Amino acid sequence: MQPTRRCVLAAVAAAAAGPATAQQRIGLAERRGLAAYQEQVLPGLVQQINEAAGYDLPLEIDWNAIALAVVGHGERYTEPEFFTDIYFRPLIEALRAITRDAMGREALKSALKRVVFTYNAETAPVSNYPTGVSFADGTLRINFRPWANAADVTPRARAIQQLLERNL
Repeated sequence: MQPTRRCVLAAVAAAAAGPATAQQRIGLAERRGLAAYQEQVLPGLVQQINEAAGYDLPLEIDWNAIALAVVGHGERYTEPEFFTDIYFRPLIEALRAITRDAMGREALKSALKRVVFTYNAETAPVSNYPTGVSFADGTLRINFRPWANAADVTPRARAIQQLLERNL
């Protein structure tokens, strides 16, 4: 679990400090909110993801893109409706459904090599969740709108599960 967490933390530091225009840059409040999320919430979620998958699943999180979607709310990032219920709980639920038996565990481990979480304002669905997930070359990409329809954990999980099961 620790190497995955270190990769995630490195990704946020690079994204926050990386090239961005003044309008695209996340501020101090967002960077603090992301750091709090990574320290307080993310480790437990990574553990749940790995337990649900049955192996250490590499995660890549585009924190800069995700945080830009909710600028001005950095102090609330640790609340479930910002990131946890949008990205992580749906993935955990989908993985648990897939790995409920040995066949699913074996299929998942042989096919799913990493998960990429991102946000693209032009392509992230508001509610048509199957259009926000894709799978190619062993990579599951999840592109959901942060802090939108947070109660839709089950429909998001269903979209992830159905996509993976079609490709396993």
